[in-house]
Amino acid sequence: MHKFSPPTASFDAVKKAFISRDKERHSNSSKDMTPENENKTSPPSQPSFSMDDLVPEAIRNIPKKSSTFSKKETTNNHIMASPESTSLSAGSKVDSFVKFESESASFEDIRSVAAKSWGNGIDLKLKKNDKKAKKSNWLSQNEFFASSKANERADSTSSGSIKSETSKENSLPTIPRFAPEPITITTTKTPHSTVANFAADKNVPSWAPDPNHLEQTPVSLPMSNRIITRSFIVPSENGKSSNCMIPFPLSNTKDAELLKLLHCILTLDDNTHFINTFHKKADTILRRAHEYSGRIFSYLLQSLVVIMESESNAQTSRLIAPKIAQSWNQLRTGCLTYIQFYIVLPKDLLIILKFLATLSVCTSLSPKDYQLPFLEQVFEAMKDVATAVEVKEINKLFQQIIHPESSLSASPQSFIQKNESIPSIPTASLIVHEALRSKNSFLEYEKQHSIPLVNVLQRMDTSPNLYNYLILHYMLLREEVMGPMRETVKFIQSLDRGEMMGTRMEKNNLFANACPKSTLLTMNSTQVAILFELASIYNEDTLMEYLTEGTLALLLPEKKHSDALFHGAIIGQIVRYAATRKGGRITSAVAIQMLESKPRIDWSGSYTLAVYKTNASAQFAVLRWLHGAITDFNKENFSSILTPRLIAADNVLTRTQISEWYGSQLEADQLLTNESQIPNYMRDVDLDISCVLIKNRTFIATPSKNNWPRHTSKWESVSPSKRQPIYTLSPSQVSALQFALTHRIAVISGPAGTGKTYLASKLIQLISAALHKGQFHQPVLLIAKSQSSLDSILTQIVPHMHDVVRFGGHPWDDSLIKKQATKYTSSSTTNPNRKNQQYMERQLLNIQAKLNALFLFRAQVLDHDPNIFCSVIPPSYAAVMRDQYVSHFIKVNYTITHHLLWNKWAPLFEENTGAKAAIKNTQWKLINDHQARAGAGLMPIMDEQAYQFRYNWVETHATNVLPIPDATQWPFPKSVKSGGDLRNELLECWRLSKLENIWHVSEDEKRKIVDALTKVLLSYIDAEINDLMDEQSKEAGDMDDTFINNCVYYGRFNKVVGMTSDFAAVHHDWVSKLWPRVVVVDEASQIHESVAMSSLLGPRVEHVVIFGNSDSSYKPRVVNEEIGGPPRNLDVSLFERWKVSGGKMIRLEEQWRMHSEVASVIDNFSGTKNSSELLITAPLTTGMDNKMDGRDGSKEILYGISQRTYYVEYQTERSDASLNPTYSSYLRTKLTNAEVDEARYVAHLAVYMTQQPYSVPQVTLLTLTVQQKYIIRKILREEIPRRTSFHSNIASIVVDTVEQNAGRENSFVIISTATPGKSSSYINHVPFALTRARYGLVVVGKPGVDKVHARWRDFAEYMKKRELYGSALQITCYTHAESAMMSYWTDFMQMKNGGCSQPCLSLMPCGHLCPEVCHFLSHDHVTCSEPCIRMRPPNCTHTCPNKCSECTKAGSCPPCNNKNTIILTCGHKYIDTCSLLQNVKLIQCHELVDIVLPCGHTKSVECFQSSKPKKIECGVSSTVVLACGHSAEAKCGVTPICVARCIKEIEECGHSCKRMVREKPWSMMCNKGVSFLFFSFFFFF
Repeated sequence: MHKFSPPTASFDAVKKAFISRDKERHSNSSKDMTPENENKTSPPSQPSFSMDDLVPEAIRNIPKKSSTFSKKETTNNHIMASPESTSLSAGSKVDSFVKFESESASFEDIRSVAAKSWGNGIDLKLKKNDKKAKKSNWLSQNEFFASSKANERADSTSSGSIKSETSKENSLPTIPRFAPEPITITTTKTPHSTVANFAADKNVPSWAPDPNHLEQTPVSLPMSNRIITRSFIVPSENGKSSNCMIPFPLSNTKDAELLKLLHCILTLDDNTHFINTFHKKADTILRRAHEYSGRIFSYLLQSLVVIMESESNAQTSRLIAPKIAQSWNQLRTGCLTYIQFYIVLPKDLLIILKFLATLSVCTSLSPKDYQLPFLEQVFEAMKDVATAVEVKEINKLFQQIIHPESSLSASPQSFIQKNESIPSIPTASLIVHEALRSKNSFLEYEKQHSIPLVNVLQRMDTSPNLYNYLILHYMLLREEVMGPMRETVKFIQSLDRGEMMGTRMEKNNLFANACPKSTLLTMNSTQVAILFELASIYNEDTLMEYLTEGTLALLLPEKKHSDALFHGAIIGQIVRYAATRKGGRITSAVAIQMLESKPRIDWSGSYTLAVYKTNASAQFAVLRWLHGAITDFNKENFSSILTPRLIAADNVLTRTQISEWYGSQLEADQLLTNESQIPNYMRDVDLDISCVLIKNRTFIATPSKNNWPRHTSKWESVSPSKRQPIYTLSPSQVSALQFALTHRIAVISGPAGTGKTYLASKLIQLISAALHKGQFHQPVLLIAKSQSSLDSILTQIVPHMHDVVRFGGHPWDDSLIKKQATKYTSSSTTNPNRKNQQYMERQLLNIQAKLNALFLFRAQVLDHDPNIFCSVIPPSYAAVMRDQYVSHFIKVNYTITHHLLWNKWAPLFEENTGAKAAIKNTQWKLINDHQARAGAGLMPIMDEQAYQFRYNWVETHATNVLPIPDATQWPFPKSVKSGGDLRNELLECWRLSKLENIWHVSEDEKRKIVDALTKVLLSYIDAEINDLMDEQSKEAGDMDDTFINNCVYYGRFNKVVGMTSDFAAVHHDWVSKLWPRVVVVDEASQIHESVAMSSLLGPRVEHVVIFGNSDSSYKPRVVNEEIGGPPRNLDVSLFERWKVSGGKMIRLEEQWRMHSEVASVIDNFSGTKNSSELLITAPLTTGMDNKMDGRDGSKEILYGISQRTYYVEYQTERSDASLNPTYSSYLRTKLTNAEVDEARYVAHLAVYMTQQPYSVPQVTLLTLTVQQKYIIRKILREEIPRRTSFHSNIASIVVDTVEQNAGRENSFVIISTATPGKSSSYINHVPFALTRARYGLVVVGKPGVDKVHARWRDFAEYMKKRELYGSALQITCYTHAESAMMSYWTDFMQMKNGGCSQPCLSLMPCGHLCPEVCHFLSHDHVTCSEPCIRMRPPNCTHTCPNKCSECTKAGSCPPCNNKNTIILTCGHKYIDTCSLLQNVKLIQCHELVDIVLPCGHTKSVECFQSSKPKKIECGVSSTVVLACGHSAEAKCGVTPICVARCIKEIEECGHSCKRMVREKPWSMMCNKGVSFLFFSFFFFF
């Protein structure tokens, strides 16, 4: 018979331990010993036991009878028996740690004595009166083992006889027993008691077992204090005794809790939470394995099997196997005890065999440790009672234990058959169906295939199974969407209608009474969004927190019956939220875009809106991609080179993996490809790498031949740190660059600030050049998690490459505006499909114009607009109403309109235009906000101008609804509904009352008629709205096809195409058509693996470069906590899985962003993380590896503060806890003055930093919530400028949330962890926020009070230990070294200008002393209130009336308006405005003086004219004789002209001349001759 392995400790060591224990216990129990007991000892073969083992709770009430047992009955006891209560007299001798009690004592006395003795460390043992006890002495080592062997042989003989005799009685087998060799266990506890056989006496009850026939099985290993299940012989009703198992009492509460935990692991379908709990406590549980009772230990073994199988089958990291190996001694002892005492039935044997078989697969333990020969004997003994299925299973398990490699023959992922139907893509009706019927398709699918669906973390030894890989990620992502929605439906169903308003789930994501109002076009898609008006009970902060762009939304009708939920539920995504105020009315609305085709909206109903913080469009797009790839599975649609390697997480596959992947298509080239990891396009390419070399250096490298620039031989002897640099990169960046260019899959990790962005930009330049050289005209696809990171890379590429296109929202860098794809994909003149696109656009807008008209008309119907309802009065009813109105109210017959009749007939339904105005106002607000801020969660596909054109076109081409009385089709000419049918239905509504009595109906009857009319009109309107939306959806689909063609057209002709990972997933259909050969992924540690894989597994992709942060806090966000974390691991990215699997990675070591003092704080804090994280946080590089220190001395200097990092614990004692009405109204939530004061403190600190003497202030203020951001912005814009003159740099302060600021950094960062109002932020933003600062970091918060992630509290504790923590921040004036502690925002007033409280007293350019306190910014910001003392004009003696600052701002003093008198050069006085008297030479004297003209006359002129007498005309007249002889009157100095006629005769004709004397002689012609000559000339021709 095989025996256990020899003990690990010597017998002498064991003996010493027991002797010391005896002495200690003897000293504690000597006072309880009696003289009678001193010379009596127990037999050496019967170790002592405790009363807890003696008297289980379950048998205390068994009746006592006096009878004897037969030998046959005794042999049925296959488990060591323990007696029930007996009656013996007290007085027995005990050894140093055992106390004997008489068997004749009552049970209650025995129990009382046992409890008292055990408290003193004494075991109680019953004395047998008929035998003398032998002295218990220690055996020698040889005697010890000889006794064990003798007992073993005796057991074998005894068991054989028992079996033969027992088989005659009832054919039940007897299981052989064995005596295991002693095993030494290292434990902190001292063994207290051992299991012993109980000796019977003549006075024992009749139903007690006969000790002469009990199996004697000594246990050489002293057991610690625990309760063991035993078999007891109890009397039956017919007087015979029977064998029964007595349940054990749990020794403590912890054991009870452990049993419940193990039970949940074994019985519940969804046991993920309980397995995670077990992992946390596994070390403690396994260390106590040898102490547990039989039932707990059996449950433990079964639970370990479940956990090990889940880890092994799913190939997750084996977390439990190492812990089992560490506690193997304790666990092995427990197994031995279980085998010895508890194996009775085949199912008991199956438990231990199943555990050993699973353990043999998961660990390297040898099968010889499992006592297989004895287990085989046990199996042989119970074959008669085992079923055929049990025998088969036991034999199979024996084979697995002996040959554990046989269980690894099949791939753990080969559990799914191809072409097998998979669950459909989630729909709202499917989610409601599962929730109402308490179903879970995820668990059902998992149970159907008998294997957990988990994200694989370990490297695969077998062939990567693409089909199963796709199914795993499809099911996980599907459950990520469906799981929270199912819980929401269940929660809503549990509420009453009255409880719905204002009720929210634990995550505050429910909003009741959301009513659909209209539709509007969006920038992110051609599909329309539906505008829902929300109840006014919700606070603005709650709405802003959850109704963010792109989040997943579930709309559930607020009708409790299941049919309404099933048919009316809708899934969508949030487009925009807006709140409008008009006339004292506040309207909150949200635009939701439907993700299901042809949703049917109940326009008259209300919905409960549930929101989940996840990118809806990306998740559903990936689900569609995965579902399509599984349904139409074809390996040719995936990259044959990268796909198996990405799944296996290794660049090099084993030959077996290659053979299984390619199958019969395996060729020699594929084996060569596996051996060489260089991408095909990079082979033998000579590459100019001057872009990464220092200036004026060029080099043609050949990456495939490892040809890189190196130092010449003369530099070899020089220390590397002193060598002249070759690259502009750090050493680790050079290694990463070379690795990325020579490996198909290059994974590069590094903490924040190690130059990943810069390296990515250089890699893209080199890769694009290599593709161009190899004539591969395919773009490089760049994807990143955030737009800011994407822009950071592209801004460094654009100056060197022109063929770059960017998809996404408005870029934060202006250099990328011209690279926006929306500039090209819109309907531009260069678009070849321009006309077709314009036609479809016009059709889409025409439909939207009709929808807008219907929604406004619908609002008028709901408002009971008389202009609408007066037109629905039938002619017959109108005539009767007119007659009755005339007869009752007026005597004169005149024209009465329908409008007047309606107002008089239905005065209760007055016109209310609030709804119509609210719709238009809300639409306008949403459209403007969407246009200004689109791109935060949903990437736009058109630019702002194109979207504005859409909106303007719809507004200017409004469509009117046809009049009801004469419309053939209604509401539009081409509508399906007939106008005649509408009028007939309206007439039926009027017939609810008699025609002749229509005017005198009661108010209730009128209300019924109006309600019926409203219902009919709304039914027609809603039907038309749904038809138009279906038509619009079809047109939008056609436009999407055109958009895809445009994107593909422009994308293929560019060398680099950049987009976010979510955008790439949403538009996977056309992104894959770009056929990228190389994909570069940034922020890969934050991207879901399935989202990344949708871009990486393209059929032509052969090279992937992945950048990720080595900090494990950078994880993809998961909403469904049940599948986040182990063992499902949906939150494990491809980057993280690659690292955990042991794939080769290049780590960047040098710090390029943060100063060493900042980096060291963050580095040490990162090292304090929980070691259970999958990725160990990589420390940030500091010290000698820091490239930031000394790069820019002007920015590195600390001004104003003494610590580069500091945590300010903000104290609220100085603030008022009452509500702040201004900011509460601003955010529509309850904000206290204390919360606003904290925001003021942070804002003043940011302004203080911008007032320091830096050349360019670079300050970023980050918040965790949107509400805090808005409060701080309002303070900066409105309050700060009133408190300091130096506020010009406020505009340079970047105020944003941590989430929106991802990928950007600044010199100084201030982080506010405040959560004002009802806001909260439980996302781990700590690593993102802390790594944004280059030179300085200040955190302001209230640890333990702010509703934020627990990691912020850890950071506060860490800073406290570093003594960088306090309730106030010390600021110091750089000039005067004056310091002050800032604990409240008003404290900044004494240093409001950035300096200190001392006066500046510097002479300003205006000549005055500076009135401000100490400051560093220029005096241009100072407002000088002194009178202006600037120099006045030469002739001005007046002072400037303005303040100095007014003239400084204007640039000069204003003109002097005072009157002044001066003496001119001529000697006269001159009075005028002072500003006009500055240049005397230009002033004209207007005094009259007499002067003598050259003609001799005297004339009075103005003084300024006297200087030029020749130019003055003399006004004296005289008679002058002209040359012609005539005389004329003329002024002095003027030659007159003769005006007399000539009296001479013309010589040619003799007539007298009629012309003037002054005319020239040649003009003298006879007038008579003119007419004759003219006539003669005319006649001649």
